[in-house]
Amino acid sequence: MISYVQQLLKDGAILPVPREFQGQGIYSVLFMLMKKTGDFRPILDLRSINVFLQIKRFRMESIYSIIKEIQIGDWLLSLDLKDAYFHIPVAVSHQKFLRFALSQDLHYQFTCLPFGLATSPRVFSKVLQTLIAEIRRQGIQIFHYLDDILMKSQDPQVLTIQRDVVIRILQDHGWVLNLEKSQLVPSQDLIYLGARFLTVQGLVTLPDKKKEKIKAAVRDLMQRPWSSAREVSSVLGLQTSTFPMLKWARWQIRPLQSMFLNQWNSIAQDWNQRIVMQVETKDKLRWWMLESNLSKGLSLEAIKWKVITTDSSPYGWGAHVEGYCLQGLWKTEEQLLPANVLELRAVWKAIQQCGRKLKGAALLVKTDNMAAVSYIRKQGGTHSQSLIRELYPIMTWAESNLQDISAIHLPGKQNVLADFLSRARISRHEWELNPKVFIQIVQKWGLPDVDLMATTNNRKVDTFFSRFPCNQTAAVDALQQDWSVGLLYIFPPTPLIPHILRKIRAEKADIIAIIPDWPRRSWYPMLRSLVIRSPWRLPQREDILSQGPVRHPNPHVLCLTAWRLRGKG
Repeated sequence: MISYVQQLLKDGAILPVPREFQGQGIYSVLFMLMKKTGDFRPILDLRSINVFLQIKRFRMESIYSIIKEIQIGDWLLSLDLKDAYFHIPVAVSHQKFLRFALSQDLHYQFTCLPFGLATSPRVFSKVLQTLIAEIRRQGIQIFHYLDDILMKSQDPQVLTIQRDVVIRILQDHGWVLNLEKSQLVPSQDLIYLGARFLTVQGLVTLPDKKKEKIKAAVRDLMQRPWSSAREVSSVLGLQTSTFPMLKWARWQIRPLQSMFLNQWNSIAQDWNQRIVMQVETKDKLRWWMLESNLSKGLSLEAIKWKVITTDSSPYGWGAHVEGYCLQGLWKTEEQLLPANVLELRAVWKAIQQCGRKLKGAALLVKTDNMAAVSYIRKQGGTHSQSLIRELYPIMTWAESNLQDISAIHLPGKQNVLADFLSRARISRHEWELNPKVFIQIVQKWGLPDVDLMATTNNRKVDTFFSRFPCNQTAAVDALQQDWSVGLLYIFPPTPLIPHILRKIRAEKADIIAIIPDWPRRSWYPMLRSLVIRSPWRLPQREDILSQGPVRHPNPHVLCLTAWRLRGKG
């Protein structure tokens, strides 16, 4: 401990507390946590302070979002920032809250962000995101999760040049690279955030070491009659870390998770409590021992979903898929079941009747029941064993017969605004652009042939595609249509922007798009690469966005911009 404290002193991360102030302020325990590399990280136990802090939510990239940005054939490299938190200073007046003592005479206080402070990740990410945004303005495709940075390009030589640019920018701003943990040579086989990217094969898989670690941990559980709550929780954590790379891992974690929650006393929080290993659970754990299951990985290719829409009533169920209509009646005893159970049962009934048409596909279930959506998307849950039992045949069949399965909520009938406001919140993604502003756009770039995402009430041209079936729509679901003909117009929901940009690029679409000018987003370099005319920042006016008579409360924060885009060969 002493040697690490001396290193912290040398780095300027801590300072001795002046003798006249010793014993004042707030003191916490400093302990060392071993990292995967074998090194130790100093952690200040600030739980007594964290309870008083306002923890604000913030957007940060994750392995899930980064995987979506990687393309087949990409070259990758990674940069690791050394002692990154220590780059962010803490106000002198606040350093008294970050004190610790090794003895009666050795008192210290942190001068920078410590590990253990609940707000440290947000503060650090906000600072680094500002610099990342400037790098993205140069068209460099760069991502980061805290201090772990990933860069990509289809050309290894371009990536090498961009790497040098990024390193220089980082160093100019005071950051120090951890060369031992960085992968500076462009590669198509790279491990980043616990995932192995094999871009030639178009796969994201588990690294070999991680697979062996999981198998060893599971084997240890299976060989014992009981394990401590801490040991079982550790295995659950390992399994959870595979979710981004293994499609069916969420489902396969449920038996152990359910057994643990049924036995663990969550009130006592005793991590040494014995958890008895049940025979049925041990049998289910064998899935995690099979190399074939752990090596499947996740494809980088875009998923083409086959949609099945289902519904349930107290009397029966109905569904349709690709023009085929299905229906059935509930038995008398089934009519007494809870609505959530019937909604999942309706999905299974529909799958049973059209299973041959679905085999080998990626299945997207549309239903108006939020519980059914949640349990299908998350491959289970912890709140309802009856829903888990109802989900069992769906997931068992899906794992053996489908590429993937997911679900989205399909809202009920579109009502007038008064009815909508009385029953639900305003949709964050259904704002209509002011017609006068649209006319200004048309005067600049011409009248589009098709409005790709609209409704009968807010379409900007005669021909439009809609999200859901409605009167006069030319087609449903723009992402499933051909974009290669004519001048198109789109004002997409923010979550769909990466999908929109990839489709523009893939189909060489000619398009006018209303997209926020947000360089911090990972999709921004792709947006800039498609620009063929200077973008036009939309005028700031209170009525620029509306839903019926309701205006957007803060349209200026969206930085709405009209972009003239074209997919390039």
